[in-house]
Amino acid sequence: MEINFKTFDAFQLDVFKEVSNIAAGNAATSLSKLLGTKINLSVPNLKILEFNEVASVLGNEEDLVAGVITPIVGEVRGMILFVLQYQDALNIMHILTGKHYPTLDSLDELAISAIRETGNILSGTYISALSKLSGLKVSCMHPNVSFDMAGAILSMPAISFAEISDNVLYIDSGFHADDGKESSKINANILLVPDSDFFKKILQALGVVK
Repeated sequence: MEINFKTFDAFQLDVFKEVSNIAAGNAATSLSKLLGTKINLSVPNLKILEFNEVASVLGNEEDLVAGVITPIVGEVRGMILFVLQYQDALNIMHILTGKHYPTLDSLDELAISAIRETGNILSGTYISALSKLSGLKVSCMHPNVSFDMAGAILSMPAISFAEISDNVLYIDSGFHADDGKESSKINANILLVPDSDFFKKILQALGVVK
């Protein structure tokens, strides 16, 4: 039995909504420790999208964004792409480093590490929640950071998985950082790009399908 986004029913999608809710709670705790300030994450909204729809959801293909691409390995495989709008990325760098980065040209290794670690936390908590609920051994590899136009960043997962999947699970969330003096909202866009049997194995492990 083939299981993919196009065959998902409401109950099966709810399974991944629950994973996302658990991951969001864990991520808020981890981000609070990393940023040294109170973090509140909004309830994630899940959508099933085709690759050609993703760039328009993020803005448009020519928008500058920061992308953190994390390969998923283990009993299921795929990748997670964490995308931040240009200004949101600069805001996170400022919160983490205390430095102002006015443009991409001004970024240093400290700033890039800040974005990488934020993406690592968000991706890692999602995969950890998925692994614990399903009992499958799944983990994340070292993430790669890229600053480019949205269309260019999205081309990597599109090329890697074009032959086995033309859909992604889009997780739209956001978090508020509040240090007691000011509050800033940052949108977090997470794209789960699965391999061919990703969902079948997970739903079988959860006892949702045979």
